[in-house]
Amino acid sequence: MEPQSTVLTPSPYPPYVIRHYKIYHKNSSMSINLFNIYYKYVKIKRVIGMEKQKKKVTGSYNDELVKDLKKELTNKVKEKITKQIVDDVKKDVSVLVYEDVSSNLKKELSREIKKENKKVLRVKRGKILRRDFLILFLLFIIFYLLYFMYNHNYISFNINSNISNVSVDNDKKGNNNYNDLLSLVNVNLPFDNINSLYLYRKNYTVENINDAIKLNMAYNSLMKDEFTSDEIKDKYVSLFGSDKYFKNTSFDYGCKHFKYDSTLNKYIVSSNDCVTISSFEIIEKILDTKKNGDIVTIITVVGIYDKEDKSLYNHKNLYTKISSNLSTNFSLLDYKDKLSKYKYTFKCNSDICNFVKITSL
Repeated sequence: MEPQSTVLTPSPYPPYVIRHYKIYHKNSSMSINLFNIYYKYVKIKRVIGMEKQKKKVTGSYNDELVKDLKKELTNKVKEKITKQIVDDVKKDVSVLVYEDVSSNLKKELSREIKKENKKVLRVKRGKILRRDFLILFLLFIIFYLLYFMYNHNYISFNINSNISNVSVDNDKKGNNNYNDLLSLVNVNLPFDNINSLYLYRKNYTVENINDAIKLNMAYNSLMKDEFTSDEIKDKYVSLFGSDKYFKNTSFDYGCKHFKYDSTLNKYIVSSNDCVTISSFEIIEKILDTKKNGDIVTIITVVGIYDKEDKSLYNHKNLYTKISSNLSTNFSLLDYKDKLSKYKYTFKCNSDICNFVKITSL
């Protein structure tokens, strides 16, 4: 039997399969089975190659994609980080600026508050000083008025049980010790003597009374024509409380003139002549007395009586009569509102009272 030809008939295989087959297998007598196997092999190989190529391309694409994604993500992250940093910086700067501004404002406010406080304090001090000055001024006025009214016998103060007011029937001389006390400080001089009204000229204390007048007052309790300096000095101390202002000097008493002899340290009468021309005489009566602890005050009324025409005068105005044709037993106190008043002040210890001052009321 004649062998059959093995020429290949057209097949549905792609040309590249046949080409590969011819190149790698020049034996055209390959069976179809082998060819099918080979085709499958080539197909598988191509598929594998395509897969590799695909993987290669896909890998490259993926790398690029990853790079792009990384870049994009990096940019986004950078933007976010930058934004966050900027925001944080803004916040920090805002905080710093706020703190700085706040600190400056606080300092400025503190300075302004201090200035205002100083102004307020100055105003307060000024008001307090004005208030205190006004209070002191008012107190001064009040005390001055009280002193003036008390000194002029418009008011009296009853402070405690040691204070007592003594009413005296002054026309009955000698009824009480106050008349005796007053007699110790009378200046005994005739009306014609220039110093007869000496104590009524102004306010006096022991210090500023004339030395001769003080010896005249001390002599009221001595009454001797001849005496030593020590004797009159003892009476001086009894009346004025000390010999601080004692001074030996000649003095007048009534119509007598006592001269001090420093060699004998004694006083002697150098003249006893008294020529009275004036018919005037000084009359003084007690109006009121007060005792406050150891302080005794005697309020008196002083008038000038003309024995010839029986008229009464205020010693400050001898040209105007207060009253005339008075009876021999008239009361000086009946004319107290028209006469001058004086206050004698004494400091008493036990039975001894020392003269302190005389004040016109």
